[in-house]
Amino acid sequence: MGLEARSTGDDSSRIEKYENHVRELQQKIVSKEADIEHSQVFIARSQAVNDCLNTLLVLESEQTSLYEMACPIQDDSIRTQLEAKKTKAHHVIERLNDIVNEDERPSIAFLQKGIR
Repeated sequence: MGLEARSTGDDSSRIEKYENHVRELQQKIVSKEADIEHSQVFIARSQAVNDCLNTLLVLESEQTSLYEMACPIQDDSIRTQLEAKKTKAHHVIERLNDIVNEDERPSIAFLQKGIR
């Protein structure tokens, strides 16, 4: 009888350990799903920022072109300054796009790793 009671106790202990392990895995799954959801929201926001920046670039370029067509700049100094400002603005927009893309890369890698 003692052997049977010990065996039942061992089985109960193993079942309890198994159930605890299953609960831990379930908690990890819930945590990973929350991480994925957060990353997807971040990616969507980053893409929206990127789209806005690209739209601003187009609008700024079109606006400047319209001004230049309507009012040709005769002064070389002012024309040079305008070109420098346009170039600088373009570089800032490119840098912002790079920042957005850099921020997206780790999140995308995380999502791809989590899916596999």
